[in-house]
Amino acid sequence: MGKTSWTVYDLQVEAMTTPLAIDCDMPRFSWKLGSRARGTMQAAYEIQVFLEDTGELVWDSGRVEEAWTSEISYQGTALRPRSSYRWTVTAWNMEGDAALAEDRFETGLMDARESAWEPAVWIGAPRPGLCANVKGIFWIEARLRIPEGSCQAGIVFGAKDFRLLDRTKNTSWIQGENYISYELDISKVPARLHIYRVGYHPDDSAQVPFASVELPQGIMDESRHQFHTLAVEVRGNIALAYVDGTLVDYETANDGSCRGRQLNPLGQNDVITFPRLNEIGFTAAPGSAGIFQSLLVRDIRTPKAVLIQEDAECEDSIFAKAIEEGRLERTEEGFLLCAERGRTLVTADPSHTSEPMLRRDFMVRNGAALKRARLYVTARGIYDGYVNGAPLTEDWFTPGASQYDKHIQYQVYDITKRLQPGANAMGFYLASGWWSDAQTYTLMNYNYFGDRPSLLAMLELRYEDGTQEVIGTDCESWRYSGEGPVLYASNFHGEQYDARREAEISAFSTAAYAHEAWSAPARIHPVPIPEEEQAQPWPAPNHTDPEITAQIGPSVGVVDILTAKSMRQPQPGVYIYDLEQNIAGVPKIRLHGRPGQVIRFRYGEIVYPPLNDYGPLAGLILTENLRDASAMDLYICKGDPQGEEFFPKLTFHGFRYVEITGVEEPPALEDVTCAALSSIRTRTGDIQTSDPLVNRLFRNICWSQSANFISIPTDCPQRNERLGWMGDAQVFAKTAGYNADVRHFYSRFLQAARDLQSPEGQYPNIAPVGGGFGGIAWESAGIIVTWETFQQYGDRRIVEENFDACMRYIKYLRSKGEPVLLRKVGPLGDWLASDMSTDNLLIWNAIYAYDVKILAKMARAIDRQEEAKVLENLFQQIQETWNVTFVDNTTGKTRSWDGQINDTQCSYALPLSYGIFTRENAGKAAEHLARRTREVGHKVTTGFLGTAPLNPVLCDYGYSEDAYALLFQTEYPSWLYSVTQGATTIWERWNSYTVEKGFGGNNSMNSFNHYSLGAVGAWLYEYVLGIARDEEAPGFSRFILKPCIQGLAYANGFYESIHGRIESGWERTEGEIRYFAGVPAGTEARLYLPAGDIVENGVTASEAEGIQYLGREGNCCVYSLGSGEYSFTIR
Repeated sequence: MGKTSWTVYDLQVEAMTTPLAIDCDMPRFSWKLGSRARGTMQAAYEIQVFLEDTGELVWDSGRVEEAWTSEISYQGTALRPRSSYRWTVTAWNMEGDAALAEDRFETGLMDARESAWEPAVWIGAPRPGLCANVKGIFWIEARLRIPEGSCQAGIVFGAKDFRLLDRTKNTSWIQGENYISYELDISKVPARLHIYRVGYHPDDSAQVPFASVELPQGIMDESRHQFHTLAVEVRGNIALAYVDGTLVDYETANDGSCRGRQLNPLGQNDVITFPRLNEIGFTAAPGSAGIFQSLLVRDIRTPKAVLIQEDAECEDSIFAKAIEEGRLERTEEGFLLCAERGRTLVTADPSHTSEPMLRRDFMVRNGAALKRARLYVTARGIYDGYVNGAPLTEDWFTPGASQYDKHIQYQVYDITKRLQPGANAMGFYLASGWWSDAQTYTLMNYNYFGDRPSLLAMLELRYEDGTQEVIGTDCESWRYSGEGPVLYASNFHGEQYDARREAEISAFSTAAYAHEAWSAPARIHPVPIPEEEQAQPWPAPNHTDPEITAQIGPSVGVVDILTAKSMRQPQPGVYIYDLEQNIAGVPKIRLHGRPGQVIRFRYGEIVYPPLNDYGPLAGLILTENLRDASAMDLYICKGDPQGEEFFPKLTFHGFRYVEITGVEEPPALEDVTCAALSSIRTRTGDIQTSDPLVNRLFRNICWSQSANFISIPTDCPQRNERLGWMGDAQVFAKTAGYNADVRHFYSRFLQAARDLQSPEGQYPNIAPVGGGFGGIAWESAGIIVTWETFQQYGDRRIVEENFDACMRYIKYLRSKGEPVLLRKVGPLGDWLASDMSTDNLLIWNAIYAYDVKILAKMARAIDRQEEAKVLENLFQQIQETWNVTFVDNTTGKTRSWDGQINDTQCSYALPLSYGIFTRENAGKAAEHLARRTREVGHKVTTGFLGTAPLNPVLCDYGYSEDAYALLFQTEYPSWLYSVTQGATTIWERWNSYTVEKGFGGNNSMNSFNHYSLGAVGAWLYEYVLGIARDEEAPGFSRFILKPCIQGLAYANGFYESIHGRIESGWERTEGEIRYFAGVPAGTEARLYLPAGDIVENGVTASEAEGIQYLGREGNCCVYSLGSGEYSFTIR
């Protein structure tokens, strides 16, 4: 073998290429081997690591006679923080040829304490901004007096909601004046509180109160004409009212508890939220007057920041126009509003302050050569940074989602070449991200971690003469502006952008910019949330001492740009563009407009079909499934005659359709593009088959994973959820690992899960944030995702990091045993199955057994032998008891806890996949699974839990024809049903949409981009392609090639393992099968091919180079393959 045929490439440290922020003491090294020769293996390696500043050799592994090319831990002298290292690896093959390669890495702060950032401190806006048209959680309060001769006055909010001013923006098809008012009526004793709701429902009236209540005795009886405090606490769709601090209006729940009055005609939960704050102000009844001493709006959640406070002495009052026009009068007592003939309202938009902008000028010394410049940055929220006028990075939404009160990630940027001697500058936009604003489907989780974003940054300048400078965020040298073009931005509600402000700030990150109009930022301290204030079951963030650690793995970024394929106009002035692909992303649209022209963008995954149920909504985008997420962007034109571009950077949406309104002419198709965003920046797998529908299914799986891997593994990218549901993650983890390198992605996710683990050991159902519901099938992601990641990448460290937490979880589960099996670990079972009859206790205890089983294997892998023995014994107990309890001895069918036959696809597939049936019962169970599958017409009746194992189990037990029949099924429920309905991603429900019934009444809980039911992707890789892991050799150093060759004319694809690309493909023609395999250098494969006359490149397979015949197993010939490319023919 010549030396040129042997190479080392793709050098990585901690599975990252040339990383700038290694924060661990013992980073791991890895590389790939390159050789076209068959049977190539590494015989030995040597790693050397040098400190770049001095050239000092800090570690020499010496020649190590091992084939390992990954997971090799640093063993040298202690690494220094914020230092650069060069490393080399020499690898020898079995013939003694050597290959050499080198790369670099840098360490990060290597100190998770906030003190490591000194002198930098957290900075941000002195007060939170307010965007009234999306604010749904607020406290509004007025101090008012009804003068002698008058009887009724009050406060107004929710006025001029744009959604109700345009019938195409609401599902009730109403349009006109809209507001909500709370009015004190002192015309009788006792006084009353009248609530008026106008323009929110067709039956609303300005003359007849929506509701009226008598005030409790003693309130206002003797002081009717004195000042009183009227307050309304709006909690999304409901509200509580107070007079002088006494709760006076509420509803009583079924359990006797007090809850707010429902103001939203659509409902209380999981609906489009009404009201928003919108315009606020005052009202008086006909012939009455009101004097308003003050009007205040504040947040409900601690720290209860005051968002706006108005009184008659305010110089820049939001009511200045009304005062100028004589509709409102300033008096010594306050604002005076008089109504003569009809009810009089004076309202104004209280919105103020853009998203924060921060900047700083700094100097690079003249006369001293700059050696390196590193900028360390993180945020509570998200940041978008710039240096000397250029973007800091192509990454989005940094620093990414985490359990902020326990861990915050930071990033490091090499900006050496961006700086120049003399004056330089840097600037940042901030937005809420996953920190503040609307978070989760529980509306009262608004401002979950805090009430405003903040920045922590540190620039380190090192010069060739050995000197250095550190510049950190502070309140003295940094400047702040709340007058930027990004008026508002959040994950759920979109971005509102005023392009007229661009000219003022276009150079804000350059040294030439004059920031005299800017002010000092505030130092921002997080405030712990009191437990009693936190909506249950969500944990209250405590912010005691979070660790600030370097980010591992990729950030979110642009992965594709799509152009609209068609446009329709279902209503005048409403233009709907179809990308023909559901994505998570943002628009990137060329526009023309007048200065100040307002253009709105809304987003949907599907349009209403022309069915009677939807009436005039036909052709418009479905927004009911977005619920509280407004998913609307607003762009105010600057009026550039050459056109302008809207490309929001601080939000994202889940959508296929873009609705544009407010334009005089619809943009051309080529001007409507959208950027697809994902944390999956590159794919590691692909599959192509002879069936176009199967190919579309596979693409749908990939697109759903891409759209839902946005910093964390989410359930959906569009509605007010976008959460790290643990159940979704665990069922899809194997598929995810084939499609993309998710090693670090899941490591971050598991960190959040550990952060939220209870003192008793219970894992959360959602991570980060916590809360939600699910039970053992969701919580077990802590163990199952760890196992899947370990198996896919051979990553023992992820096992070591999670093992103790996994053991605590098993201890928690054992505390629920009665005495062996579990009963109270729900509530969810095979979620959203078309057959929901599978006994939950059967499922839960199968998962319990599986948790114990795989944790025992991981214990062995990291040499925790004592724990392994305990777990292995526990598994045997659970397995035996499970089979006695849930298997009918006479028929072999599964049964429920109470002994009734429970004969479903899930009841067999899940425990068979997990290896829970005993050997005696497994064969019968597989027979029953195949029988049941045929009885239901080869349709998929399983849900989130039972879907992934269904086809693999059928193939494992010899029923591959049934597995393929399931794959090819196009009737509901099946994988291809949604494909035939035009789906471009995986749906949440098997029947998210049908031609006959539309959305089937599931308008509000109906995601069209939900990867869970796409967990069949792993079967496509492992059985259709035949590329599968060998459990005894995690990380694909040895793997299985066992294609299930039938049903299709051909299938081919690859998986890019940590050792290199594995290829597999087959084609069936009349009388023969052709099969191709590619095995990376340094690995070996066990190949299973249908028995017959098998030749490889014209030579009998058993005699070909690199191949060893191992014998027959069933109907297969089994071979051992060394590395290389192989082409087989089977006759």
